[in-house]
Amino acid sequence: MDIKSKSSDKKLLATLSVLIISLLFSIVMIKSYPIIHAKSKEYDYNPFESREFIDDINSTNYVLYQRLIEKKLIL
Repeated sequence: MDIKSKSSDKKLLATLSVLIISLLFSIVMIKSYPIIHAKSKEYDYNPFESREFIDDINSTNYVLYQRLIEKKLIL
């Protein structure tokens, strides 16, 4: 029974450690949101709505689609 107890204690300690670390990262992210929001106001436009970005997305998706089709034809 002593071995199971030690194993259980290690699992509990590992779980608590992961939860505490996750909680700390969550708090840091939430606290940094006002800074990110203030920095984003420096830009007059949204770079994700630009024509160049949309063209890049379309072309890369086409290339990925083409590779997928080629793989299916080969298999």
